[in-house]
Amino acid sequence: MIFQATHLVDSVAFPQVNPETGNIDVDWARLQVETAQDFSHDKPFMTFFSGSLNYQVAHHLFPSIAQEHLPAVAKIVRQTATEFGVKYEIKEGLWAAIGGHIGLLKMLGTPPTGSH
Repeated sequence: MIFQATHLVDSVAFPQVNPETGNIDVDWARLQVETAQDFSHDKPFMTFFSGSLNYQVAHHLFPSIAQEHLPAVAKIVRQTATEFGVKYEIKEGLWAAIGGHIGLLKMLGTPPTGSH
């Protein structure tokens, strides 16, 4: 469930592949930040319970860093994202993060406008 709450949610980017090049025309670091979301920052129990997966964005950027350093790294990432205008999504708690997954499921289950 935590994977869905950090990746498959209605508030993250789903970049399109450029059909001419086969690439995603987004900077690698921006892609890591804008295609995942965090939740429950500054909540030690949730960090322990989730194995630090509540700091998913920092993990994507720095996968080799020990998990106990992710909260400190996330603060720097958040400041840097703000400085460069990169959307860094952090939900207040696990249920809010799961709500984003439910929102995506609802959106995916809604027929496109004008369909039969």
